Amino acid sequence: MQIKKGDIILVPPPLMATEPNERNPHLYCAHHQDHGCTTNECCHFRGLEEDLIQHGHWTKFVGPRPPPPPRNVPIPAPTPAVAERNNNVNLPRWLLECEYLSISLALWKGTEHPDVEPIMSATLRRPKIKPNLCKQAETLRSLIAGLVARFSLSFLLLIEGTSTRSSGKDNVIRTSFLSRRWRYLWASVPDLYFDGFVFSPKTKFVKFVDSVLLRRNGWGIHKFCLRFSDYYCDTSHACTWISTAVSYNVQELSVYYYPREHFALPVCLFELPICLFMCKSLRVLKLNLYESILNLPPSIHMPFLNTLHLISVTFSDNNLTRKLFSNCPVLKEVILEDCAVRDLSVFQISSLSIERLTIDGLPRDLVLCSGSYDHEIKISAPRLLSIKYINYKGQNICLEKPPSLVDAAIYLNTEWDESNQIYFHRVINFLRDLSNAKVLMVSSQRFQLLSVASNILGSFPKFFYLNHLKLAIAVTIDNIRLITCFLNNAPHLEFLTIDIVHLRWSNREEDSEPQNAPFACGVDHLKDIKITGFGGSKDELALVKFLLENVTVLERMTIMPSKLLLKNSELRMKISQEVQMYPSASTNIVVIFS
Repeated sequence: MQIKKGDIILVPPPLMATEPNERNPHLYCAHHQDHGCTTNECCHFRGLEEDLIQHGHWTKFVGPRPPPPPRNVPIPAPTPAVAERNNNVNLPRWLLECEYLSISLALWKGTEHPDVEPIMSATLRRPKIKPNLCKQAETLRSLIAGLVARFSLSFLLLIEGTSTRSSGKDNVIRTSFLSRRWRYLWASVPDLYFDGFVFSPKTKFVKFVDSVLLRRNGWGIHKFCLRFSDYYCDTSHACTWISTAVSYNVQELSVYYYPREHFALPVCLFELPICLFMCKSLRVLKLNLYESILNLPPSIHMPFLNTLHLISVTFSDNNLTRKLFSNCPVLKEVILEDCAVRDLSVFQISSLSIERLTIDGLPRDLVLCSGSYDHEIKISAPRLLSIKYINYKGQNICLEKPPSLVDAAIYLNTEWDESNQIYFHRVINFLRDLSNAKVLMVSSQRFQLLSVASNILGSFPKFFYLNHLKLAIAVTIDNIRLITCFLNNAPHLEFLTIDIVHLRWSNREEDSEPQNAPFACGVDHLKDIKITGFGGSKDELALVKFLLENVTVLERMTIMPSKLLLKNSELRMKISQEVQMYPSASTNIVVIFS
């Protein structure tokens, strides 16, 4: 709507740009008839006032304006490109800002810019810019400077992808000397690593972390790593920093906490902020609590957590521990290293999304917490593709058979009581739960325990889907019988890899021969055998001869000598010739001794 009063057309002012709840209620603008600014500071009113003065109105208040003084300095002839821009009187101010930016970059690099003088003189010939346009130009100038800063930071960090890791960070720090605006640009890097053990005195660590997080100016965090102990800062500071990282949409979080008196009992309690367990941006979470008890909140929901890595964490509540795994709908990988359970009879891992699970041992001082190893581990993961259990000490593990299991590995501990048949039942049952695996790895220096278990129980698991078997064993009569059990109970096994482990002690008879090993019939499915660490002992030669005589469709056998045998070239040549003379049940076999 327009109002005409004489020869003056009055236009109602536009609405204020800011929201009503963001304005200052103590300032009033008579032009807008609303709160938010004073009339003298109103950009729209001042622009309207300038237009009236330019058209010859309000002369009785301001008087006639004197003509501009003549210029004594000759103006150089502009280039054709600049002349074309000068002819356009509507050249926006933001374009001039870009020209100023290019001139500044040219001067910063020490090069000449051909349009410096023509652009500056063309700017001087232009009419006065309205105040509201000046404000917009200042906003655009800040925006362009911010974009240049972000581009420079991204480019400097890109250098570390082609060089060392520290070079990119060093280049970012050097930018603080180029401009006052870039003085704290280094604090906006996306990856933050804070190590309290490199600070002295300890008070500097807290001040440094606080200052970096306060100077980020809204920049997001990709990786946040915090390593500290009670000596450098208390857990309240750490919780504040972690909460700040969550507010900056952190994607990968790593916390290494070392309590000052970790050997004292009861075990200390470590509590993380509740917002971490409700974070929607977190993709990777890694916690190393040095055997501290992880205090979990009652509500847990991390919708995009993909990897969970826990080291030396003690669990004390089975219900909350189960929520930690089940309330992460896209959790794919779980790694548990030296984790303990306290006052729990059952440790349960239940998830519909886990595909890779690694359980790397239990701490030795678990006996101090639970009194024994009689607790049970239950695993329910129907989409599990890979499982690895290291340092297995005979716990009762119950794994619901995942139909899509591809890779399974179990590393048996040597500290077993052979007179206790409960361990034999548990290990056979655990292998039975892994019977759907396509690739199976079994390792133990006392692998004959499995053979004893199979003889006692009389029922060895069937592996109908097994295609590749990997064994890390010491060659003994019992182990050769156990290899026979695997070959007879895996009808689709095609690849066999044996990594020979050399024991420093043994109570076996040196002159025994595995002639009565229980082969039901010739193996007609195994095609490739690889033996590593071959030392040429009598039992090892007997194993090679035994396999050659009983595998009917074997296509290739590769024997890789041990380091000790490689040093004795004469003995290696003699053993190689002896192996080549062994009879073979397969007609198309190739024996490679290298």
